Amino acid sequence: MASALSLFLTASLASAHTVAGVRQSARLTFLAPLPTRLERPTHRPVQRATALHAEEPDEKAFAEAMPPIFRVGLELEPYWESVDPINLEAAPITLPLTGGQKLLVRKAYVDIAKIIMDRQKNLNRKTPSYPNYFNVLLRGSPGVGKSWFLLFFLAVLKGEMHRGKNFKIWFVDNSKRSSSVDQQVYELSKDGFVRLRDPLETLFQLQKTQPLDSSQRDWLLIDGLEGALFGIWRGSVLLAASSRKDNYNDFKKELTLNLLMPTWTEDEVAAALEGTEWFDQMDDKRLYAGGIIRDYLTPLSQLKADVDSVIESVKYDDIRRWGGEVPRGVPADNVPQSLLMSLDPTTNGTYTFGKVVWRSPYILGTFIRNLTQQQLSNELDIIMDPRKIAGQQGALLEGLVNEFLRVTKRPISLEPLNHHMERVNKTSQASRMQTQQDKLNGVIRVSLDTTQQDNKPRVFIRSRIKTRPFANVREPGFWVPAAKNWAVIDSLYIDSAEDVVYLIQVTANSEHSASGFDQSLITNLRTSPAIGDGKKTWRIVWAIPQGGSIKPLWSKDPTTREDIKDRLLFQEYVFELPPGRALEEISADPTGTPQRGAKGLFRRFLQDVFSRLKRN
Repeated sequence: MASALSLFLTASLASAHTVAGVRQSARLTFLAPLPTRLERPTHRPVQRATALHAEEPDEKAFAEAMPPIFRVGLELEPYWESVDPINLEAAPITLPLTGGQKLLVRKAYVDIAKIIMDRQKNLNRKTPSYPNYFNVLLRGSPGVGKSWFLLFFLAVLKGEMHRGKNFKIWFVDNSKRSSSVDQQVYELSKDGFVRLRDPLETLFQLQKTQPLDSSQRDWLLIDGLEGALFGIWRGSVLLAASSRKDNYNDFKKELTLNLLMPTWTEDEVAAALEGTEWFDQMDDKRLYAGGIIRDYLTPLSQLKADVDSVIESVKYDDIRRWGGEVPRGVPADNVPQSLLMSLDPTTNGTYTFGKVVWRSPYILGTFIRNLTQQQLSNELDIIMDPRKIAGQQGALLEGLVNEFLRVTKRPISLEPLNHHMERVNKTSQASRMQTQQDKLNGVIRVSLDTTQQDNKPRVFIRSRIKTRPFANVREPGFWVPAAKNWAVIDSLYIDSAEDVVYLIQVTANSEHSASGFDQSLITNLRTSPAIGDGKKTWRIVWAIPQGGSIKPLWSKDPTTREDIKDRLLFQEYVFELPPGRALEEISADPTGTPQRGAKGLFRRFLQDVFSRLKRN
């Protein structure tokens, strides 16, 4: 069975990768040569998954140089000639490529293409002649698949041609960021395909001979660095580039649309890798790759090493700036460490406004475990400041709560929700911030027994059996999710001795939605061997900053206007993260050995030197 992501197998498996922001070369063993570049539009018919070597290469093979530079034109031509025109109103689920292979068509591809085409058509109706420019910037994290969108968009434009539109397309491959900028240029039209040997001169000649109204209908698609051609192009321009300011420094000065390619969902990754050897490794890699599809084709050992290296060397101030903890944040450009964080659009459906997200809860936890005591204190100060907690600080709060619950050896205090709401109505926030839950009356004490766990948190990964989503949660104890798109809960504690299941939802939102806490969640949780079918007490724990407040929003019965009956299935408690105790216990955790700063970097340098000497 052909892979749902054959292009992915060709373009990315042998792609270069980055370590601490430095481009590295890489190679996997295939039956046929592979291209050398990241995210390039690749159309070579590849071997089916069963023909690939299943084992990961050793370090020496992985580090060897790639074959000579891959020539896009030799592969783009058969793709353009064979690809079916696409109608966006009936877009396919997969896009057939040469060699019987297919490219997965993401929902985001269709949505973004519709936004671009609708905006262009509306602009044309309002202004009979084009404005000076129609420039579209499509940004995103490295490895998220922006080049594949360009392939999809080519098929969309081919559909426009087949519906009678008369225009041509120039495709520019500037992805290698080398001296060949604006040299890999190809002209695509209904009549065929040609490589332009001197694109700048050709463009000047076209401006002299081609009517203005004709040239304004043309499209320029650029993959990677902006180059110079867009500055004299008369028609529409689409630049797909990773989020680095120097990729589009001049291009962004005159933008019609500024769009973001979202990271991949868990289901999209599974659909893309199904039928390939990498499907079996998907769960282990999700902890590090998150929603960056290309990294699922990096050997797991290399992926782990890259993340560890970045965490040791990343600038703490960069992370704080990215998380919005300092006034001058950098939400879109100059990604400091793409192996830790990704750029995603907000959830309003327009693919425009960006936010920085941690790749996975596991990576966030790893970062927290490597903070020095002073840095950890700084983060706790931010979390406890009610004026500042918002956006990515909510994710940071989640990471800190999970780390604290993982390492604490003393009982924690849980306050019944009704008691908490009564207290909020009677006392000020300033007063509550000075009062620890341990000192309150009416709270319950809960001991989290994590003594039998490993030195890192257990991670629950969605089972591939759709009817048993929690089948991988096999033992009692404390668990965190592998992916952030797990519904409802941020962590889970199973107390087998008391038959109590704690469903932990971390929030800084005082009116957090309780959507998802229902009978279907309980049914899914019972698919865990550690929970089973016996009688259980289900406790929702709303984890908030000390001094915060929570009044969860439950759906109402449309007839009675009362809370839905599902609410009666759960007991609700509030946990306030105690900053002083969190600092003490997370810092004292022997697994969180901070190695950051000069000593950590020097030790990493020595490790790399000895590793290279050993290989040689």
